[in-house]
Amino acid sequence: MFKKYLTYSTIVAIFSESINYHWIIDLKLFYLIVIINSILLTIVNEFKINKYHLLLIMFLFIHGVIAVFIIGYPFTSLISQIIGISICSFYYYNAVRYVGAIKIFMYYSEFSFVVAVLGLLMFYCNITLWDPYRLHSILSEPSRFAIILLPSLYYFIKNKSYLKFSVILFSIILSQSSIGLIGLLLLIIIPNLGLIKKSLKYIPIFIILIFFISKNEHFQIRYNETMSSLSVFSTQKFDRTVNLSSYALISNTYVSYSSFKDHFLGTGLGAFETMHDKYLSDLILPYNISANNSQDINKADANSLFLRILSDLGIFGLIILIYCSYKFFQVIKNKNKDLTIVYGITVYFLLKLLRQGHYFPPEFYFFLFIFIFYIKDLKSSLK
Repeated sequence: MFKKYLTYSTIVAIFSESINYHWIIDLKLFYLIVIINSILLTIVNEFKINKYHLLLIMFLFIHGVIAVFIIGYPFTSLISQIIGISICSFYYYNAVRYVGAIKIFMYYSEFSFVVAVLGLLMFYCNITLWDPYRLHSILSEPSRFAIILLPSLYYFIKNKSYLKFSVILFSIILSQSSIGLIGLLLLIIIPNLGLIKKSLKYIPIFIILIFFISKNEHFQIRYNETMSSLSVFSTQKFDRTVNLSSYALISNTYVSYSSFKDHFLGTGLGAFETMHDKYLSDLILPYNISANNSQDINKADANSLFLRILSDLGIFGLIILIYCSYKFFQVIKNKNKDLTIVYGITVYFLLKLLRQGHYFPPEFYFFLFIFIFYIKDLKSSLK
């Protein structure tokens, strides 16, 4: 009974980002579920702490403390990140370990289908939380909707649940999310790395997705203006007007690049806002951005997990990413094992690196520990 409750509540948590109340701080249902469930796991003696997990948290803390003294960013910024990462990561480590990676991923996939159906109903009934012209269901925005649901597509294809696959696929297309469409391309590319003959059968689907991207107005505007804004790295000056999305990407890339160049060992968790203030002052901003007072967009999360890791952790962040890539390629060498979950979650991680730089969103550690425990189970079965 407890295991079933833990499974359902954990899955609800990753889709609950829109349920929050601001009173002094943001009070989110996600936080409430994580804290209550952590206490319950402790009561039933199922809350464990992995020593390597703890050592990584300690490294991030010590690295951050050193950076606070050298860089001079607020110690409270470091502590808030360490606390958030610790609480969320320790909880999901225990929840996934207790329920089982495959089982909890199966329930997540089924719930994704429900969220997609609800999204279609809301979209066609003109019920919206953010944008009435782009499907996003109960999630805060279309890109969040697409990124969180994408891993479930592999599960339904593998289990020949073509109706559920089609519903989720259609809903992601209706979200008109550029990152969602890129994710769909990655879903085709990643399982076929190095397999030219196998990948040929996916060419028609690949062409269709390219067509959708080429006709996507949001993608085209962002792509064209992003390319034209790349000159800012040499001129330190934007065009007179730039769309908000392109500005967010280019300005935060400039900040992250400059921060890494000056502090290649990293500036510490939570330091990006301080670096943003420092390096943004170098730039001549677009007129529309200054007029709308939007220069600090994505100041808190760098608009990209990769950019934030590069700035906050420097060379250590790159080492972690290279190590994770190495482990991934080691795993996919074994073509005799079911890598459905591995492929789906890898797409999620790649999209997270491109966009959305928060260190502890509701779903990140959920997918991370499913990935880790699933690979661990694969290795055990090979012995």
